[in-house]
Amino acid sequence: MTKLFPKLIEADLIVFVTPLYYYGPSSQIKAVIDRFYGIDNMLRGADKKAVLLVTGTNKLDWAMHGIVGNYIEALQYLGWNDCGKVLARACRTREDIEKTDYPEQAYLLGKGL
Repeated sequence: MTKLFPKLIEADLIVFVTPLYYYGPSSQIKAVIDRFYGIDNMLRGADKKAVLLVTGTNKLDWAMHGIVGNYIEALQYLGWNDCGKVLARACRTREDIEKTDYPEQAYLLGKGL
């Protein structure tokens, strides 16, 4: 985290990328987000932008509600701005993703930033 903290402080945009695990983020990215607390005073209100990219095997819309809610609440707490989300449903493998328009959605999202 000591290497990541300066990059977080300097960045204008943070992209949260994770597979969906039990309707939330993976434990690896959750641990990093939890460590934001160590530099909370430098991250809160820093007028940063954020994007959420998630893949999950469940095809139902409600399966992403928990992770999206967690993301939105974290941004509200931090005072950051949501710039978009790509929620790749029914994607178990890379090949599944490549057969969809999700890569194009991610490209257009990035291009629009």
